[in-house]
Amino acid sequence: MDGETDIVTRCKNDHLLKDRIVYALSCHTFSILGHSAKNKGCKCYIGYNNEFRFPFLELSEDKVFQDEISEPFMRVSNEIMFSLLRGKSPEEAYTNSQKLIDEFIDFYQKREKYESSTIIRWLRVVKNIQVMVAQ
Repeated sequence: MDGETDIVTRCKNDHLLKDRIVYALSCHTFSILGHSAKNKGCKCYIGYNNEFRFPFLELSEDKVFQDEISEPFMRVSNEIMFSLLRGKSPEEAYTNSQKLIDEFIDFYQKREKYESSTIIRWLRVVKNIQVMVAQ
């Protein structure tokens, strides 16, 4: 895929999400698609109601997972998927991700590095824009 293909689109084929658990790691999808999917019978929709952005180092693609600045954001966003794959409920997956954000905030508050305040600020943003709706 080229990343430009709409697989599920509000009011066109979002009925495909009926009886499903959805985690959309995509900016702004919750505010429209999330509510539309819920109205069409989606069991649970977890997504973001604003831009999912975070700081990162400008590394080459083969080193992106060595970026200590973006690591907490990658781990937070992946926690939902990993929790679901481990058999946790959507509510538990969402809660695990939110708790992980709090743990990272605590960690960076104790760390005396110049980037800590920026990471904390963006973790708080992600915590506020990550949302869940369930039937």
